[in-house]
Amino acid sequence: MVEIATINDLAERVRRHPDMVLSIEVLGLVRHYQARWREAQDLLDVTDEVPVTAWVVRRKSDMLLPRPADPEPEVFDASESEDSALWLSWAVAELQARFQAATQTHRRPPTITPNRVTAVKDASPWKLAWSWPKVKPLANRPVQIIPPEQDPIGERLRRIRALLQEVSEPIALTALVDSHMPRETVLTFSAIVQLWHQDEIAVSQNAPFQQVWIVRNTHHDA
Repeated sequence: MVEIATINDLAERVRRHPDMVLSIEVLGLVRHYQARWREAQDLLDVTDEVPVTAWVVRRKSDMLLPRPADPEPEVFDASESEDSALWLSWAVAELQARFQAATQTHRRPPTITPNRVTAVKDASPWKLAWSWPKVKPLANRPVQIIPPEQDPIGERLRRIRALLQEVSEPIALTALVDSHMPRETVLTFSAIVQLWHQDEIAVSQNAPFQQVWIVRNTHHDA
């Protein structure tokens, strides 16, 4: 084994004389520096020796083991067959078309938002400050308290049944609603749906969004 003071000196001699690496015993070299690394008190002192040792081992393996030959790159010859030539011409045309499409940019014209704020003639901050004390606050509207119904659906069920008992002709849905309030319309419609599910009434409509007609089922009484 070559006697070298440090691994850096050995690497320098191998760099200058590449054939010298053949006389180095790799196993003894690795064991020697492994023992040195275990005994080192500070690993930072021997950190740079690890890659240098690996480089020396790699140099010897390159000298002993033959390198595999680089495979020749495959060259696509489009002239081997007519089909290949047709495919190549189609591919070139497709790439050119995509390149032309990529270079085209579609710019959207800027949107002009009209200024809808109308300025007051002869307006100024001083006039606004002068008129501020004269602005009258809006009158507070009285709070309207509507007492809740105890049985809103049941009350409308009784009223609709009573109206259907009095007449035999179909009754329009709008005639059953007492007011045009949304709450009244929803409650009346819910009561009609419940009567229809109970098979007490029949509901008909000639066309969408047309009048809904309601008639009492006589067979339900039997």
